[in-house]
Amino acid sequence: MSVTVLEETPNYRLGHVGSVFVTVWFAELDDAALDALDKHQKALVDKYGKVTMLSVVVNATKAPGPELRERLKKNTDLLAAHRLGNIIVVTAKGMSAIIARSFLAMLTLISKETMRVPATLAAAAEEVKKLPGQDAATISNTRLAEELEAFASLPRPKK
Repeated sequence: MSVTVLEETPNYRLGHVGSVFVTVWFAELDDAALDALDKHQKALVDKYGKVTMLSVVVNATKAPGPELRERLKKNTDLLAAHRLGNIIVVTAKGMSAIIARSFLAMLTLISKETMRVPATLAAAAEEVKKLPGQDAATISNTRLAEELEAFASLPRPKK
């Protein structure tokens, strides 16, 4: 099984491997990206019942503005019953990436949902497999880490 591309733009790539919804962010979240995120997450929930969100931040370390944060919070609250967990890997480099990781790590302490911020995609794959309620196909996927690495390292789509 490999990650199936659902949608990609120069700003993001969305895909899934079974019930794991994989997002790769090349730029900061905007309304169009959030629309796509909502659409695909709802479709995966309809198909699988429960999904795991795995986000890879390649080059988007600035927090979204207040309007988008509020919309994200509402969507998270609406879909919380259908999400096993939220795993976020920041592969970006530099000071802003360090700040982003620190902020996300702090957020895991106050979030209502299961949220993890592993350092690598290999560690993220293990976190995904350990989530309570994870489906058997995901748990038994011995190539999950390699599949996530391959998906995240695809070239950024051109404009």
